[in-house]
Amino acid sequence: MEIERALVEGEHELVFKQILDDSESDQEKIRHLYNDLQLLTERIMSEKASIRNEIEYTQQILYKLEYELRELEEQYRPSDDKILK
Repeated sequence: MEIERALVEGEHELVFKQILDDSESDQEKIRHLYNDLQLLTERIMSEKASIRNEIEYTQQILYKLEYELRELEEQYRPSDDKILK
């Protein structure tokens, strides 16, 4: 509204100054938002890596437990000799 009034009243220099000031302010906001976005992206990537590490660790534990379970099943499986007697 203020810009429109200034244009009507012929204060073009004031209008251009206001536009430039607004443009600089907008650019500063954009830079700030971009920096925030970069930080957020880095945090997300770090969290993603951490989650992948947890998944890999959990998989290793599961494989180990499966192996131990198979060994126990083999130990306690009745052998053919025991069944025949």
